[in-house]
Amino acid sequence: MTRHSEHAASSAAGRRCLAYARISRDPDNVSEAIDRQMADNEAVAKKLGWEVEHVIDRNLSAWKKKGSRPGFNRLIEEIENGWCDAIIVWNIDRLLRRMDELEELIAAIEKRPGVEIHTAGGILQLNDSGDRMNARIQVLVAQAESENKSRRVKRARQDKEIIRPYMGDDPETLMQVVTRFIDGQTTAQIARELNAEGKYFPMRAKVWRPTSIDVVLKNPRLAEFVTPEEYMAVLRRFDERRRAPYRERTHTYLLSGIVQCFECGQRMVGAGRKRTNGTITRHYVHGINGTGCALSISPAEQVDLHVIEYVKEELAGRLIVEQERADAAIDPIYAQRIAELEEDYYRHKRMSRERFDALMAGIIEDAEAAAVPHVEVLLPITGDFLKKFDRAKPAQQRELLRRVIDHVEVKRGPRGRKGFDPSRVEIHTKALRR
Repeated sequence: MTRHSEHAASSAAGRRCLAYARISRDPDNVSEAIDRQMADNEAVAKKLGWEVEHVIDRNLSAWKKKGSRPGFNRLIEEIENGWCDAIIVWNIDRLLRRMDELEELIAAIEKRPGVEIHTAGGILQLNDSGDRMNARIQVLVAQAESENKSRRVKRARQDKEIIRPYMGDDPETLMQVVTRFIDGQTTAQIARELNAEGKYFPMRAKVWRPTSIDVVLKNPRLAEFVTPEEYMAVLRRFDERRRAPYRERTHTYLLSGIVQCFECGQRMVGAGRKRTNGTITRHYVHGINGTGCALSISPAEQVDLHVIEYVKEELAGRLIVEQERADAAIDPIYAQRIAELEEDYYRHKRMSRERFDALMAGIIEDAEAAAVPHVEVLLPITGDFLKKFDRAKPAQQRELLRRVIDHVEVKRGPRGRKGFDPSRVEIHTKALRR
């Protein structure tokens, strides 16, 4: 590379030069590595008699494809526009660690012959075939170095995850976390409840956080502390959360799909009305946009509370009569097929979601074809049912109410009366026994 030194000295005058420096990680912007690179770049420029402008990329990798480097992009732009005649960089791996970006730089320099890259080791003229080969070798070596480092870091993280202190010394709290997650609570809800109960995280933290719950539930060692069925249920919850297309609404109407108009029998929906003072009143309404009989009842929160209190106080101790398929000798066969299919998908990732759904639909179809007559099953509205209801999210509470309530009818109230009137609400339960 020293064969270009005479050419560089003879053409020093009038050079427009950019000095490039980069550091991959410097979150506090206090690293001296950038200062050392800039000092060495200035030393090269002083030796050649050039005035330089510094271009710096902080906290940016030259190997990762995610994101872009503003400093590198500026170099390309200035070369293409003819505003840069030379680049000074401490070493080629500060500038380039990917072959695609090297080829992008070569393409820009081919349009502007004479642009040189000066490093601490010499000069690269990418218009020259020999220097291009040399540059490609150096960048390939730098790229391989980054790939090997990435592999080492990932492997070290795997070991750290395995040896990280786990919750085997507190199985009671662990089972509470698993049970609440399977029952439908979010990680944020679980963290709040554990903090309120004074159950502090044993892994050097003072409080539970949603991310702490994720760490516990996603750790492969969880399978050592719970049953296979519970572990598969946890994996299914994470899969459902990952596939959810939208975030949950900020407000959920508990009786959506259950409440209906007394006069016309049509379903009523939840809707919010913003007042002039900025507050929002929530209603159950029939006849939005001028259709239907325009019946409404508010506030929706008091309607929900009235129905919940009715279930807890008036129906406590009753038995829900449900129809379920009777036990049959063929049932374990389909249960085993479903368990094996879920094991292949959730734990071993051996198939796509589309393939999993198709196979599951086939198993369910076979099971329904072999179904035997249904029998009555009685579910008591006591302890476990009410406890599960209190812990569930609104959407799951709605499904539990559907098992008890057939529908809720809303009647038209006296004209001019404001506020919630319980006499306007008539609750129709499903088949119940004492």
